[in-house]
Formats: sequence, C-alpha cells, structure tokens
Amino acid sequence: SKPIWLTKTSMSTKAGSPSSDVYFIVRSIACMLSLPRMHSELVTKLTCRDNADYYLYKILRAHILPLTNCAFNKQGDQFITGSYDRTCKLWQTETGEELLTLEGHRNVVYAIAFNNPWGDKVITGSFDKTCKVWNVKNGDLQHTYRGHATEIVCLSFNPLGSMVATGSMDNTARLWDVATGECLHALLGHTAEIVSLNFATDGHRIITGSFDHTIKVWDVSTGRCIRTFMGHNGEISSTQVFLWLLSSYRLYSSISDLIFASVVPSIEHAKFGTLRLDCVCTHFGVTVMKSLMYATMQLDPDSQQHQLMARLACST
Repeated sequence: SKPIWLTKTSMSTKAGSPSSDVYFIVRSIACMLSLPRMHSELVTKLTCRDNADYYLYKILRAHILPLTNCAFNKQGDQFITGSYDRTCKLWQTETGEELLTLEGHRNVVYAIAFNNPWGDKVITGSFDKTCKVWNVKNGDLQHTYRGHATEIVCLSFNPLGSMVATGSMDNTARLWDVATGECLHALLGHTAEIVSLNFATDGHRIITGSFDHTIKVWDVSTGRCIRTFMGHNGEISSTQVFLWLLSSYRLYSSISDLIFASVVPSIEHAKFGTLRLDCVCTHFGVTVMKSLMYATMQLDPDSQQHQLMARLACST
C-alpha cells in the first residue's frame, strides 16, 4: 500500500523577510519530518498480532424480550440497553448491577443514546413514534417528543447536548430542543426511510442516510438541505461524519472540511458492504475516488503567502 505523505510545493515568502511566518514554516517542516515515523508506527500496529487473552466478562439477563441496542456513556462505567419489552435499562459496567428501568414507551425501544461526554441524560426512540428524554440520576422523564408519523429508528444528541435529532421510517428527520422539547426543524426531502444520522463534530451540520440510496447534508440552524449525494445502488444502512480540522496550523485554525463515509449492502459482489467517501465542502479541494480512496488537498490561506500541497493515498 502507498504511505501517507506530505509534500511542500511552494512557499512564496522568504525565510529572512520581515513578513515571513516563522511559526508556519517550523510547523510545516516538523510535520513533514514526523510523517515517516507516523507511517512506520502505523505499519507496525497493522502487522503485529495482539496476543492478549480476551474472555467473557459478564452476562446480564434482565430484559424479558430480545435487545435492540446498547450504548456506553463516555466514561464507560455505565451503559444502557433497549429492548422489545418496551423498556430501557441502565447498568453499572463493573458490577452488572441494574441501576434504573426507564418505562413509558408503548412499543419497542429501538434507538438509544447518552448525551456524551456528560452522560447525565438518555434519549430513547421507539416504534410508538415518540422520543423520550430521561434523567440518568433518578430516571425521571423530562420530555416526550411527538411529531413523527411512524417508527423512530435512529437518533443522536448534538455535541453540546442541547439538541436531539431523530430519524424515522416516515422519511423525515427532526431536530428538537432538549431544554424546551420544541421541534426546531423537520428535515424533509428523502423519499424513503431514514435509518442513520450523525451530527458533525462542530454541531453545525448533520447528515442523514436513507433507503432512497442518498445521503443528505443539512444546516442545523435553518433545517435547509445543503447537498445531496447520490451514487450508491442500494439502501444506505450506516453513516459516519469526520470533521477534518487542521487546528495545528495557525493559518488554518478556522477552516474545516467535512468528509463522511456511508456503508451500503453489496449483495451483488458477495461482500458485507462497500465504503464510499464523499466530500461536503470544497475548502481544501478534496477529491475522493471510489476504489482507491485517493485525496488531494490544496490549502490556500487568505493571505495567499503560503501554499501547501498535501496528498494522502492508501490503496484498498
């Protein structure tokens, strides 16, 4: 496979001029020098075999019907489970003790999540078309969100924990205010069920994956669809957002680019799934090809004094 590498192609300022950005030059050189070491460490990790012994730690049998989902809090000391028995349970990881049983839904509890990293709230999405917000400390129900016409199958807190997104089999997603329970926006545009959604790390955008073979990117503040990505030949089953933020470079600390991956079943190729990378913005001019996953980025700061060409390549 090809290594990850970085090549500086041009730097218009001279090292000795008063206008030189010494900080940028030093960081650029340091980055280039560290890449061979990073590549070597990556190869070592990929080739070595971990001989650690893994064993079954604990089996918990509490739900009377099959489980639908589970999720840890950020610390990992607690986790939750959802079930066809219409409940969500909170557990102590170390001891396996059942701490709370969250009851109130009238149908299957299908999607669940903590408001990480705080972990003091839990949301549950149900086939009863509602989403509920619970207090982890005492199990009190804080809000019930109503508005979807059919089952809720995916949900998520935004990074600040101030907003909840829900996706439904009614082809829509909704954004909710955690504090008031108000529906802020209904995200309309998909023509089939929405089965996956994720907030960007900055919380300003959200992506939705649908059985209509498309992924949509939405502006959280307005509920407007920014872009629709098409290319999959089957239903999209999972999505994930990566926020690429070059905060290590002072000149680029305010520039970010959003790249996400979507997974779709690939029965015709007898594989579990195919991975496709797409770019939402073009700040960096990112180009992603289907099979090779090859990206070329051109970074142009506002001052236009420096240019740095970064190329990332890895063969599939």
